[in-house]
Amino acid sequence: MTIDGLVSGLLGALIGVGLAAGWLLWERGRRLPATGRAVLDESAGDSVIVDLAMRAKRLLPVLAALVGLPLAVWTCVVIVYNPSHYIAVVDELAVPASWELAHTEIKAPGLDACVPIFGNCPSVTRYYLLDADPGEVVAAAKEIVRASGFTVDVRVAPRDWCDPGLLGATPRPCPTKVIEDCVPNGRGGPVTCWVTASRGQDRLTIVISDRGERATYYVGSESHFVGAPNRSVAAIRAGPHD
Repeated sequence: MTIDGLVSGLLGALIGVGLAAGWLLWERGRRLPATGRAVLDESAGDSVIVDLAMRAKRLLPVLAALVGLPLAVWTCVVIVYNPSHYIAVVDELAVPASWELAHTEIKAPGLDACVPIFGNCPSVTRYYLLDADPGEVVAAAKEIVRASGFTVDVRVAPRDWCDPGLLGATPRPCPTKVIEDCVPNGRGGPVTCWVTASRGQDRLTIVISDRGERATYYVGSESHFVGAPNRSVAAIRAGPHD
């Protein structure tokens, strides 16, 4: 089953259950007064039963709301945060045939860890194994995203990067400092490269880890790794613009 099929099936089930539960509870509550009058007539003034029926009649719409409202909210979340758009975004990237696809991670409500309010949802990340150094891949990564209409970002340091921040000192303007695409993790350590790009409300982030390094992804709370000896890892993430 495809992701779209799974989301559509879940959406249909939620709508069906919500509508059915709401209708049944409301219909039951609508009929209770008549039932109560019938019990009163047959029981010669059994007010206890009638009182219970009237109480239930007032309670059932509340129960219907308690059942229907969460289902309605969840249905809206599934619709708004459907990952199919970002699946299409990564599908259109002309990734070289030499890049070996190792894993695809999809974050969306009901599918995997997804927290919309923190901006990591929905998103799609694909992990590739490469037989090249990270610095050799950056130029190709930029061409891949440009070919799909994305604008590559120029990463710059914060505006106050040169200010020592002394107490009481007047802030001074700093010259623009462009951050290099590739930086070592510590002196002589493995190199990691970044490429970020935007197109409308879509954002791509590419992280290229050095040969022998591993990229981490999660299924629930369980961590998994992508990597291979003497090969680099490129993680391409498509998601909403910050």
